[in-house]
Amino acid sequence: MRSDGSDMPDTSAATIAVQRVHLLSNGRFTTMLTDAGSGWSRWCGRALTRWREDPTCDAWGSYLVLRDADSGAVWSPTRQPMSSPAGEVAIDSAHGVFSSRRIAHELETSMTVVVAADRDAELRHLSMTNRSSQPRVIEVTSYSEPVLGSLAADASHPAFSKLFVRTEWVAEGGVLLATRRRKSADEKETWIAQVARVEGQPTDTCEYESDRRGFLGRGRRLENALALRDGDVLGGSAGDVLDAVISLRRRVRIAAGATVKIAFWNCAAQTRVKALALARASPGPEHCGHVTEKARVCEIARRTKFQVDHACAERWCGLLAALLVSNPAWRTSPEALARAAGGTPVLWAAGISGDRPIALLRIDGEEIPQRVDEVLRAQRYWQSMGIGVDVVLLASGSVAKGSAGDQSLVDLVAEQMRKLEAGGGLPKAEAFYLRADEIDRGLHEGLLGAARAIVPAGGVAARPEATRAVAENGWDASLNNGPEPAALPPNADLRPVDHAGFVAAAHSLQFDNGYGGFSGDGEEYLIRADGDRCTPSPWSNVVANPDFGFIATAEGGGHTFSCNSQQNPLTPWPNDPVTDEACEVVYLRDNDSGALWSATPLPLSGAASNRVTRHGRGWTSWSHDFDGLRIELLQLVPPGYAVKISRLRIDNGSGRSRAIAVTSYLQWALAPNGTASGPYVATSQDPQTGAVFAVNRWREAFGERVAFADIGVDMAAFTCDRGEFLGTHGAVDRPAALNAGGSLSGWCGAGRDPCAALQSVLEIDPAPRGSCVS
Repeated sequence: MRSDGSDMPDTSAATIAVQRVHLLSNGRFTTMLTDAGSGWSRWCGRALTRWREDPTCDAWGSYLVLRDADSGAVWSPTRQPMSSPAGEVAIDSAHGVFSSRRIAHELETSMTVVVAADRDAELRHLSMTNRSSQPRVIEVTSYSEPVLGSLAADASHPAFSKLFVRTEWVAEGGVLLATRRRKSADEKETWIAQVARVEGQPTDTCEYESDRRGFLGRGRRLENALALRDGDVLGGSAGDVLDAVISLRRRVRIAAGATVKIAFWNCAAQTRVKALALARASPGPEHCGHVTEKARVCEIARRTKFQVDHACAERWCGLLAALLVSNPAWRTSPEALARAAGGTPVLWAAGISGDRPIALLRIDGEEIPQRVDEVLRAQRYWQSMGIGVDVVLLASGSVAKGSAGDQSLVDLVAEQMRKLEAGGGLPKAEAFYLRADEIDRGLHEGLLGAARAIVPAGGVAARPEATRAVAENGWDASLNNGPEPAALPPNADLRPVDHAGFVAAAHSLQFDNGYGGFSGDGEEYLIRADGDRCTPSPWSNVVANPDFGFIATAEGGGHTFSCNSQQNPLTPWPNDPVTDEACEVVYLRDNDSGALWSATPLPLSGAASNRVTRHGRGWTSWSHDFDGLRIELLQLVPPGYAVKISRLRIDNGSGRSRAIAVTSYLQWALAPNGTASGPYVATSQDPQTGAVFAVNRWREAFGERVAFADIGVDMAAFTCDRGEFLGTHGAVDRPAALNAGGSLSGWCGAGRDPCAALQSVLEIDPAPRGSCVS
């Protein structure tokens, strides 16, 4: 129970960034926003913008970013996407209006987001008040990544999906358009149009960019995008840009004490003509009050229809967040999660598709709790706003078969299905009534594991103790840790490090193209990777034997896979040639100076120099110098072994003893590319070796396979909680656990955002070499 007496889950202790979500909708156009300002927009069931479920970082969405033209300071009116700590953010969401207020860098901002009731358009209204004594020039830039189709298909192969999005700039009215080329004449068109209107300014002063590479720059994320740092005019690219964004910029001058308002409109339609007409007809910021009021009236009417008061709306914000972004506070026990096996086909026996998030209510008495009616109303409410979820009522043995309570539940679900099916054109949603004594053990365990939220039906604790009791009723709760990790093969070719030779060789290459070239003997490809310079695309090496392998890029991106690189990745493959964000990183931290950097050029180059990447036949290495240390990371897959070996060597030429903390970090995938597997991955630690095991039994294929991660020297600390390691709203280039200098907790289990962060400390005397293998 919560300290305030509520029987809803207490999420205060969870390392989960998304605790609430807010829906804005007119029934056709729907926007979802988290408290941080991230989220997505959909229109008629089609994704307009890119979003991924990420309980730790919560860094996907449509954003506005501000830049002071004089100081160069960059921040946002919402918590995301900029990590600037300046100014607290105050969030308010009531009756179809989301607002975010912030005072930072002597500028007060108030952003209001609504979906118009009378048109398929979203309004982001930004008010800026200059609290300084000097006039200011502020650049306001929008950013979103258009999908315009199936979000699942986009997540499965994003680089391919992006190829079909085409953009167009219409100077008359300052409108940026985007559409997706159709696969067939039968496929419906989807167009999105964005326009930015400034109070008292013409639209021909608007800048635009739709080329994501041109906006971000290679090897960069939105947080450190080139377009937000140098003050230059946006590039003005449009057409078949291969990787599209929607970005408009308005520069405004704000006198001391004055206020300037900007309205960003995002409009959706089935034809170019209609989208353009919507954008051109969008009112300026000084005339948006009636849009907000109409949206408020529309939402009040919807809440009246579904009997939603303020307290109920607040509860539903938390419940929907748990359904869309996995939160262990709402789910069953870690032991029960680890036992769920077989994937969605297990649910088919009960007619449950498993394609939609599941809310599970346990019924333990003849009387139907009030909470059941509330969740069923929430299901219909969300469906009316474009989100389909499934609700399962699970009656325990205390509800006698054929009793009045049993029949009432049958009738209740039948009536709910009639109402759900009556909503023509709305997303599919279903309700089910099951009896625990009539389903087999596999289905019972599958329901507990698959449910994103186990809602207390009345009088039970936050994490349902009834469910926990069932989970611990004598069924085997042990997690099969699998075989011990393979030993290092006796004849593995771990080549001696010759860093000075690498640096010299990197400047005398065959076919040198400015970035790198072949070594004199043609056996290696060397790439110079100093500073912020990246290769034009992720120049990669595929290292594999018939059963196991990995992809390594020049900057340190890539992923590891077993048997099938698409269906059974061990770590995620972002499939993003622009950012090439790493999901596996080896961090180094000088315990004396506190300096933190990575063994690869990205994500943390630090003050390293002479960085050289070498791609060889069956191996890749990255080497560099750092404060008197010469460092090389070599990775390979031995023939006949299903293991990736990473050997880190450090030569201490600084003339003093050094204590270097080495942290090997990876994010677990263990499911097909593009799927959200984190909610179903269970981790554990082997007591003999200290290795970390990970398994995802909730999948039809590869469910019994076990992955492991280990570090070859004495492990000082570890965690399998990605939220703990990166921190709430964290990122791989600023891991909270390492920046804070604290110790890792040693947590492992199921339900949290899974990773493996293994740490060891190397004490290295002058001249000797330190090494570790993972």
